[in-house]
Amino acid sequence: MNTIEWLTTEVLVAFLIIQQFVNYYILKKLLNGASSVRKRTKKKVLNELRVVHGDSQKSKYCNTGLNTSLANDLKKKLLYVIEEEKVYRKSGLKLKDLAFRLGISTHQTSQLINQKFGNDFNTFINIHRIHEAIKIFRMHDEFSIGEVMYMAGFNSKTTFNKAFKNYTDQTPSEFVANLREISIQGD
Repeated sequence: MNTIEWLTTEVLVAFLIIQQFVNYYILKKLLNGASSVRKRTKKKVLNELRVVHGDSQKSKYCNTGLNTSLANDLKKKLLYVIEEEKVYRKSGLKLKDLAFRLGISTHQTSQLINQKFGNDFNTFINIHRIHEAIKIFRMHDEFSIGEVMYMAGFNSKTTFNKAFKNYTDQTPSEFVANLREISIQGD
């Protein structure tokens, strides 16, 4: 065995020892925290350990009864409810309303949105509302920003402005001004 192979083997062994020490330390901290802070079940401690190692989605949704096939069917149904029926226009839309519409629990609806779209419920709905607002702004310059906000399903100017800025990097006012400027230049 030459010097480089020996050094590579030693570094690998050292790395594995350090990794085991870190795992032991994390588990020890979790177990100590479980007894000193509040009583937690062994299952919760193991779930926390899974989060540390990046396996949180599997443990978070392991008992929901939402298998891959069912999730794919529900995704199609959800897209229909969102894109065709435009339920996001309802300003007071709640997770439980959408769950009822899909015929599943709120937990399963949340799981569906998280796993299939990578967003939480509010972000998912707000993205569709912003798309709607942009369509309205482009097609109807006679509506005020406030009117468009309500038509798209928002009931709070602050939430509308924040979501719009997050999605487009512009405030609604800037977006409308840019649309008008483009319209004037095009004429």
